[in-house]
Amino acid sequence: MRNVMFVFVLILASLNLIGQDNSKMVTDGAILIINKKQNMPFDHIDFPRTNFIIKRGAIANYKSLNGIAVKIKLSYVNTKGNQMAKLTPIAGGKFFNRYTYVSANLSKAIESNELIQPNLSKESLANN
Repeated sequence: MRNVMFVFVLILASLNLIGQDNSKMVTDGAILIINKKQNMPFDHIDFPRTNFIIKRGAIANYKSLNGIAVKIKLSYVNTKGNQMAKLTPIAGGKFFNRYTYVSANLSKAIESNELIQPNLSKESLANN
């Protein structure tokens, strides 16, 4: 009876692993949009601290980053299992006119809506 229960628990655990959704993984070259309504520092996108931005001669206005389309330059999974990435602006400019890329924890930034995936379906492209 003990072996039967062990096998049953093992089967349930393996079905749980198979059923996990991995669709949140974003690949290199994907386009995301920065979504920030307040002028507060980001939690999961690693922009430099405000004092470093000011020391380099830029204005640290986080609210101006709202709606900027970014492209994933490089993505990888760290040792904690989170997907990390380097983000570059699509417009070709720089963040705060100084930084060409920033790093971000994609899995947490997408969950907290700091980064959103645009709707690039055929219907939405036809309407634009």
